[in-house]
Amino acid sequence: MKIDRGLLGTLAVAALGAACASAGGAGGGGGAGPRINVPPPPVTCSTGSLATGPSADSAAATLELMEMAADSARQGRFTLARQQAGRAITGNPGSAYGYYLAGRAAIGLADYADADSLLRRSVELCPELADHEVTNLRRYAAQQSVDRAGGLMQSADTTGAAAAYETALSLDPTAYPAEFYLGLVAFNRQNTEEAVRRWQRVVQIIDELPADSSADITLARAET
Repeated sequence: MKIDRGLLGTLAVAALGAACASAGGAGGGGGAGPRINVPPPPVTCSTGSLATGPSADSAAATLELMEMAADSARQGRFTLARQQAGRAITGNPGSAYGYYLAGRAAIGLADYADADSLLRRSVELCPELADHEVTNLRRYAAQQSVDRAGGLMQSADTTGAAAAYETALSLDPTAYPAEFYLGLVAFNRQNTEEAVRRWQRVVQIIDELPADSSADITLARAET
């Protein structure tokens, strides 16, 4: 996932080499992990703060170097980042930065309900984060949750699928595919009233969405 995090400049080759060496021996401590300096998002919070600290810095560095990790190592790296960000939250619960980092790590771990809660809290503490990146992160996580729900539907786990669709809508209320399939689940359960309500909401969402230049998206909306 490539999302602009407002980083200032690019890392020097030597710094990356040192960071990778450090990453290989990272442990569970708050200061463990890649030793690079990753600045917080370049926003000014009208309320709360984006205060950093050793644990937050470690989580940010772990996330920043994620693309350099082998696919087989990423689960462990995201777990480490989530733990580091969790310690940052414990150390400074008034800072939006820890929640923001923990939310990003939770997305990497495919824990979209956790990401929803964490990213929501980050915006409560610093509303400006929504426009900086959090809204896009939430939309991305919502799409991933919809995809997961589709797999659960195919395996006949409608209860799990419904929960994943609800998570998607919590992350992004405009995720109309989630609303559509929740209507289908309700219909199959003979709850016609809920099905109709959800399908009416689908039409409302699509009507209120801005126009999109993508032919695929336009067609998908029309088919829905």
